[in-house]
Amino acid sequence: MLLETIRRAIFAGWADDAREDNQDNHDNDNTQLLHALSLAQLRNLIDDEGLCVAKNVGGRNRRTKLNLIEDITSERRRQNDGGGKQRVASLAAVKRIKSKPRASWQLDGGAGAWCVGESLRVTKCTLKSLKETSPEGTSFLSLWLGGRLVSFELGMPTSRANTDEALPPSVIFTDGKKLELVARKVDTDSGGAGRFFGRKTVTLHYAVTESPNMPSINLASRLTQFAAFDMLPNGRKAASRLELLCSRTSGCGAKAGAMHLRHDDFEVLELESSRDVMADGCGFIGDEVLTKLYGDAARAIVSLQVRVIAPRLGLFKGVLMRSPFTDKIQLTPSMRKVPAAQQRGDDEDGDDEWALLLVRMMHPTTHNMRLGERIRGEAPRASPKTPMHNRKKPLSDMVSLLLTTLDVPPEHVESLTARSRRNDYSADFAWLVGVADPTGNLPEGHVYVTGMPADNLSSERIFVTRSPCVKPEDGRLLPIVCSTKPRGIDNVSWDWLSKLPFGALIFSTKGNVPLPSLCADGDLDGDYYFVCWDENILAHVKPRDVAKATKESRRANASARDVTLGEQWLVEAQRHMLDVSALRENIDVCKLYRRWEQCCRTSQSGMDDPDARCYADAYVQALEHDKHGSGYHMGPKTTM
Repeated sequence: MLLETIRRAIFAGWADDAREDNQDNHDNDNTQLLHALSLAQLRNLIDDEGLCVAKNVGGRNRRTKLNLIEDITSERRRQNDGGGKQRVASLAAVKRIKSKPRASWQLDGGAGAWCVGESLRVTKCTLKSLKETSPEGTSFLSLWLGGRLVSFELGMPTSRANTDEALPPSVIFTDGKKLELVARKVDTDSGGAGRFFGRKTVTLHYAVTESPNMPSINLASRLTQFAAFDMLPNGRKAASRLELLCSRTSGCGAKAGAMHLRHDDFEVLELESSRDVMADGCGFIGDEVLTKLYGDAARAIVSLQVRVIAPRLGLFKGVLMRSPFTDKIQLTPSMRKVPAAQQRGDDEDGDDEWALLLVRMMHPTTHNMRLGERIRGEAPRASPKTPMHNRKKPLSDMVSLLLTTLDVPPEHVESLTARSRRNDYSADFAWLVGVADPTGNLPEGHVYVTGMPADNLSSERIFVTRSPCVKPEDGRLLPIVCSTKPRGIDNVSWDWLSKLPFGALIFSTKGNVPLPSLCADGDLDGDYYFVCWDENILAHVKPRDVAKATKESRRANASARDVTLGEQWLVEAQRHMLDVSALRENIDVCKLYRRWEQCCRTSQSGMDDPDARCYADAYVQALEHDKHGSGYHMGPKTTM
């Protein structure tokens, strides 16, 4: 099989190199490097390596920096940390670069690493057979490249950074090896502050394409054997699609990470664009398939957030809602982010029939499982051993501002906000994953909350929005199907819907306007929706009229501009990955939000303030620009 062949090819020499590098880490070298770091860097190092060392100095015991270094060295010796020298060397080099800029990224010493910011992480993963289940925390890159994968993490370049020195090059030569940039990922250590409002880090993933101890590979050619990246329209799009290969299974447990399947386990639905947009980003997985993959644990699963890569199908991203109407995994055209590969793989078996299913998230979350028990009036139970994610999402400031703008009294908003931040399972609101209707027969314009008892609702409508919601029309009151079986749904389908666990918001796929797009321009590829059935909120909400273009029209305009990159696709993608101005677009998005929030809080009109509306438009456009490069503009009175 393809992945087994790759494993045999790449692990022959790289494992020996790794052992030799680790043997070169001596305490004396580590101590010298530690002395070059500041106290703040030493404390960051303790956190990064998870060392059991007290970070304080001074105090009653007059603890000094030297004592801190001695404790770090002793703890490392106890843990036998073979990667310590490289991480410290990286920090020491950063200190030198910050104090005196220099063009060379080469680290001193024999490790042959490259300095790329605040810390260096080298990832070496074991590749498993196609028929084996991969461990949690894996990605397609780690499965494919294995020991060839080297990942560098660095801080976000500042606006004053010299662009020639802010990032390493796309190709690195070191110790007889050639490393080529394959993907870039920006992460935010938000601490609950949201996607754009925390400390930013940039991780650059390199593939070792030439080495004395392993066969050389053509990176661009190999990647196009998995999916047709060369048919993408621009470097920005190619870079964002390569980032999907970095998506990792997170907290899923042993059976929920990477599933090695065949292409004929999947079915790509043939849908017209007008129908595809109604289920934007959502496909379906048969109940039997789910049981085959997860056994008894499948009964507690409503949906999976996934990545799928298969040479004969392409690269897909989105959500799979469970369904009793298929015995396959059904993918929709809107889930396909890269077309199927145009060239056959060159491994010894010429195998291109494999498919990899990576599970990013399982629903319901642990929090929503507990909330469902509260809603049904059941006694609290211990946390389940099924691989569910624990995601408790408090009410964001923008949702509070939206409710206030829609005439909900401040005292009710404050009460809702306070309850959302307590560590309990309040039973009148939730953040639920949005999915498409698997029956296809929910009434047009209606939603269905899985696992919601009819007697728990005081109204025939619920309040729905998503984050970000920066415009008054982003909050909707939607009719909910609950106690009465709608016409068009047979008894078997209704009984199946009624038995689903709490944790998902099902949108009707009937009509011409996708319901998720009316809720803060959402879709169904993994978005969470804020759903509230609190009678104090519903009694006061006055939703605004909405008139906006659908996502279908945006896609049509985008496709009209599309041209294919061709053979230079990877070069263009790498150019975008290393573009400092493109990296810092994240910062601009954050600034626009802060300006919007300031306008809303200082103006009596709130979200209706003209400047706030201008900033809201620019903010939404900036989010789209971050994904698609569509550009954004602000009104004449608004500034960054």
